[in-house]
Amino acid sequence: MEPMPEEFLSRLCARLPHSQPKLAVFPSGAFMIDLTIKQEMHVIEYLPSLGFGVSRAATAVYGWEGVENAFTTTAEVEAYVTELAEGSSKKQESSQTKR
Repeated sequence: MEPMPEEFLSRLCARLPHSQPKLAVFPSGAFMIDLTIKQEMHVIEYLPSLGFGVSRAATAVYGWEGVENAFTTTAEVEAYVTELAEGSSKKQESSQTKR
């Protein structure tokens, strides 16, 4: 079953309200979501034949070139980007508490 891009975007917005996600849907069923995690742009790609890829925008190229992390479900992607956001904030908190 194909993921619903709008539903997925809605869940990402709920989990990461400051990420400012932007959705692009393509006629092939593919879609891309750009989102900001701790001031770094990331790209979530979905290609029907390959699944999901999550990359930093600096390395992402539409298609499957430069994909840094591959996933098969929206739940895996949500967990990964949430951990990125929380991990980044935990690193910042620990560096602030060391001062």
